[in-house]
Amino acid sequence: MSENTYNGGYGFTPAPLDELPELDESYDGTAAEEAETDIDDLDNEPGDTAESGAGRARAAKPASSKASFRRVAAKALEVNEASETTRAIAAVLAGSTDDVADLTAAIMTAPRSAAAALADLDEVVDALATRPWEAGVIAASMDRSRLKAVWGLLHALEAVDTATPPARADKAGLGVVRAANDLGEEQKAELITAAELLKRS
Repeated sequence: MSENTYNGGYGFTPAPLDELPELDESYDGTAAEEAETDIDDLDNEPGDTAESGAGRARAAKPASSKASFRRVAAKALEVNEASETTRAIAAVLAGSTDDVADLTAAIMTAPRSAAAALADLDEVVDALATRPWEAGVIAASMDRSRLKAVWGLLHALEAVDTATPPARADKAGLGVVRAANDLGEEQKAELITAAELLKRS
């Protein structure tokens, strides 16, 4: 008897070809199709059509998607109702234009560090009120990117004439201190409003 080359490691020995049953020539695949239909029917409810089944699937989407859309829509309305100055400040912070759609998208995707310039400016304003001798040092010690961001806020408030600070850190720092010292209550209120606008919800 010759060795069966298929009996090795798989744990079974195939039956000889002459012992295999003959395929029923009347088989036309109908049974398999019926079985597939029965399986598909498990996903449907009585009376379901293709359209109603698809509608139920759409309704099963996470509710969080609708909530996200609502938050974006609400923020867009808030941005649209904000004053031009508030939008300009928020645009500087978010790194976008003051266009409603652009600013809304920027706010909803802005990192938490976007409001850092507000904190820097607030530190200078606080120093002017409590320890004015330190205000210039605080402003001048900021690196170029931080100074530029604070200067951008002051420019949005029309507290400085140019959009970019002087190249020298000491002059830029002095300019920030002078502009911050001259801020009025309405301008400070705009900063607070912009900070609120920058929140996603």
